[in-house]
Amino acid sequence: MLSRGKGRMLSKAVTTRVKRLARGTVAPLVVSSLTYLTYLVYSIYPIYPIYPAVAIAPVVRAAGDTSAAPLPLPQTASDAWRRIQSIWPELAELAAEAPAWAVVGAVTPGWEEEWHDAQSLHDRLAASLAPSTAAGSTQSAGESLDDAIYQLEAEIPVLYARLLPSRSVEIRILPVDASSFTQFALAGNIDLLVGMAKSAGFNAIFLETLRDDGYLVYPSTWGEEAPELAATRRDAFAELIEAAHTESIAVFPWIKLLFATANGQLGPVISKHPDWAAVQQNGKIQTVPYNFVWFNPAHPEVRDFLTSQIKDLVERYQIDGIQLDYVRYPNNYGTDLDYSYDPVTIQQFKQIYGFDPKQLPPIPAERRGSSTFRPDDLPEEYQSWNAFRQEIITSLLTRVVREAQAVRPGLPISVAPIVATWGGGTYQQALLWHQNWPVWLERRLPNLLSPLTYTDRAAVLDRELSRVEELAQGRAIIAPSLSVAAANDSEWGALGLLQQIRVVQRHGAAGYRVFAFPHLRADNWYSLRTGPFRRPALNPVLRPAEAVATLLEEFTALLPEINRTGGRLRELVLPPGARRPGSYRDWLALERAVASTVASAGASAGATTSDGPITAAERVGRQILLETLAIARAELWRWRPAGLGYE
Repeated sequence: MLSRGKGRMLSKAVTTRVKRLARGTVAPLVVSSLTYLTYLVYSIYPIYPIYPAVAIAPVVRAAGDTSAAPLPLPQTASDAWRRIQSIWPELAELAAEAPAWAVVGAVTPGWEEEWHDAQSLHDRLAASLAPSTAAGSTQSAGESLDDAIYQLEAEIPVLYARLLPSRSVEIRILPVDASSFTQFALAGNIDLLVGMAKSAGFNAIFLETLRDDGYLVYPSTWGEEAPELAATRRDAFAELIEAAHTESIAVFPWIKLLFATANGQLGPVISKHPDWAAVQQNGKIQTVPYNFVWFNPAHPEVRDFLTSQIKDLVERYQIDGIQLDYVRYPNNYGTDLDYSYDPVTIQQFKQIYGFDPKQLPPIPAERRGSSTFRPDDLPEEYQSWNAFRQEIITSLLTRVVREAQAVRPGLPISVAPIVATWGGGTYQQALLWHQNWPVWLERRLPNLLSPLTYTDRAAVLDRELSRVEELAQGRAIIAPSLSVAAANDSEWGALGLLQQIRVVQRHGAAGYRVFAFPHLRADNWYSLRTGPFRRPALNPVLRPAEAVATLLEEFTALLPEINRTGGRLRELVLPPGARRPGSYRDWLALERAVASTVASAGASAGATTSDGPITAAERVGRQILLETLAIARAELWRWRPAGLGYE
């Protein structure tokens, strides 16, 4: 039973939220939200647990800092107020930028009244809870402080989603795991899956092609299709591509390149070819404690098999690109296990370097992955062993990409590099797995990076995204992978995912991979559809020239607002070809002009420059230009002639 106070809290919160939903452009979205709930309950619930929708429920979680002076409130209300205070600066900044984003259509009309109401309530609460007035209250008659706090807390997620810009250019990736896809395929619900992605605003689907049991989700002579899918005598993958293309959604097969199984079994391929598996220092195949079985990237037959499997996909299906994951050795988090010490790898290494790496003393993973570690800190022999394995991985990736693009020139390639969300060094963690991904960029293998920035803290995402950008040096479009499960564990629940999307937008990165389909709760679907994905977006990976042309038009439309508020960003001066680039020279002219304009207002995207505070309109203009610059630099690197310093 609810207490009378809690009952008033819920009643007021529900009433307030329903009023919000009934206004303006938000009203039609109720239908979409109910549709999602129907889809989720009847289509996914048998497979994955579905959490209750909280679209009209307040967020009530335990705590924050309890060391501050006690407030004249019940503990739950006091905790709620501290949460409100922690997020309020973000909300206020979004509101300050909203008029500029509204100029380019990224924020829809009607937000002003909602923000004014919330701000007024917040200000009244702040005044009532100030030390000088804490004994009294400035609230209206009949309205208790705790009721008002719960009301404001309930309104914040809706208002945050409303104020968060819905950008016109970005790749919005929905990764669909092989298990979920199998269930949709067996139920004949491929159209339903695509419809969910479309209704939520996604413009790309990355379909995992290999299940944890080692079976493929499509028919192939290079690997075994899952028996239950094969029994249907239908090609569900082809059906997905056809349905997605009808809705202008791109489809990338999500290929876990060196992954064989993750269920503790050898799987259909390794069971026939046990010598294809990577092994530990003790010669065992099984990795502990994660039950992974891994292909040995040094084995010639493995390299032939994996390359042929991917080439076959490109030849038979109208895919829009390829997502390559697990392009590394299976060295495990928190263990000192190292790979691969199989006879083939050892023999190849001995032929080049003249000694057996099994004789080298092991180096603890904790040391190799620390932020202070440098590869040249190791003995020379161990450096050689690491460099050899890095090149084994890089050369396999090179072969796969080159042969796929020989079939389909210009086919977009995405990779998912390891980062250090748990600590340590970002580049050092990649080297720990022998995944020297900056070298991949130097060799122009991927043109999209989706780093595994899985975290429940926006500050950690900000840190790792900054480090990835420094390492990438503009040589690929970056669309960080955001963990829905981790974000939902943040203090604000489903709002945590929107906070991470805001971090990506402020960096000017051109998209996100929302990981992953089975982790999306009803409130996540709703907040994306009513928030950052509420309007369609152009995919910059597939249509980069059109993407930068759209962004340049938006910046031009925003200039009067920037000038009115005293911003220092100046108008871009571009030759005609650079407005819709079609050659290396066009992309070079665009990149130089945009970079110069951004630099003219100060190198920092922070709150101030040497000339004073950056206006809200200027912050928006900078974000648009930073995204333009990110796309331009990635394309400029892809178009760069071989004679200009490239191998």
